[in-house]
Amino acid sequence: MATTPTPSQFKIVYLPLVDAVDTGAPREWQLMQQTEINLLYRVKRALDRAGVEWIDTRTGETGPVKTDNAEGCDNA
Repeated sequence: MATTPTPSQFKIVYLPLVDAVDTGAPREWQLMQQTEINLLYRVKRALDRAGVEWIDTRTGETGPVKTDNAEGCDNA
């Protein structure tokens, strides 16, 4: 059974290095590179929706961890 991670259990996902599309490469190679980039984009969005922090090792881009400003407040 899956459990909700506690703050000490949060993980960061390091995304694999995916090369940019080489416009001088053969058309088949360009299509494969573009497919890899599209897949990486979809993985980033899925991690965002799941609330998982991630780092793209190629670009240095990160997925922000969203925190609830009211967390820990007792404003009931």
